[in-house]
Amino acid sequence: MIQLYKKREFGELFSDTFAFLRQTGKHFYKNYFLINGAFILVLMVLAYFFMKVYTSLLATSQGPINPDATIENYFNDNALLIVIFMAVFALVAVFVTFITYIYTPVYMLLYAKKGAADFTTKDIVNTLKKNTGKLFIYFFASMLISLAVFLGGGIAILILFVTGIGIFLIPLVVAVITLSYNNAFMEYLDSGKGIFNCFEYGLQLTFKRFWVSAGCVALFYFMIQIIQGIMTLIPYLVGIFSVFTSSSSLGSDPDESMGILLTIMLVFYVLSFLLGLVGNTVVQMNQGIVYFSLKEENENINTASVIDQIGTSGD
Repeated sequence: MIQLYKKREFGELFSDTFAFLRQTGKHFYKNYFLINGAFILVLMVLAYFFMKVYTSLLATSQGPINPDATIENYFNDNALLIVIFMAVFALVAVFVTFITYIYTPVYMLLYAKKGAADFTTKDIVNTLKKNTGKLFIYFFASMLISLAVFLGGGIAILILFVTGIGIFLIPLVVAVITLSYNNAFMEYLDSGKGIFNCFEYGLQLTFKRFWVSAGCVALFYFMIQIIQGIMTLIPYLVGIFSVFTSSSSLGSDPDESMGILLTIMLVFYVLSFLLGLVGNTVVQMNQGIVYFSLKEENENINTASVIDQIGTSGD
């Protein structure tokens, strides 16, 4: 089993992230989808109905009536239903995002305490319930701090984007921000420190070995984005190609054409969404490995534990 509290160099942060994913992947994603799977399914169903209604409106508006007017009339006639639908969609989406964000840190902290993936879905859920108060405090504090962080980060990203070559440094800015937040979150869950002390500590850890830690996370972001882009671009291009090469059927049977378009959109959405969720958890695994490595280097937790065990065995 992989040891989390361990000093690591750049290459080890990569190899240990993949080692953790390889050793715990089945257990990790099984519990993730048991906890969050139902809400992900609901989100996809809601997205399906939204796209189905929209494409149906586009199909029925292929006539003398202005398409924009047809869609506008539909929204005006069903305003209450649409508001309820969008509210439910937003709530489910926020909940899925919330669980996705907190799941990986909680899982890795449990793994660190147990020394292995020797815990159940119930243990994870109980840990989430036990830390409900801390979770809300963390997110409220995050929103307050984010006002300044995202303003500064946004300006930095804009400058990098304008300079052209700086575009390649944008993942580094994102990595610094997200790693600092993740360090603070894991420290807050795992210690009795105050929330703002944890944010200060998280930032301190990020800059302790800046190019090693932030650079590693930035490369993970870059890799995940490339993989996700390629995997989602393939069905999208296939769909566009099939629409343009079947122009004869578009005029004869618009309903069938819209059905094909809807299927393509659904495939694109499902692949993009699921890959996004999985990709985010992998990046968070890497951030967790970085956190445990920096914390060990800063506090010598594992070294002290080994010394204590030697002293106990000597008695």
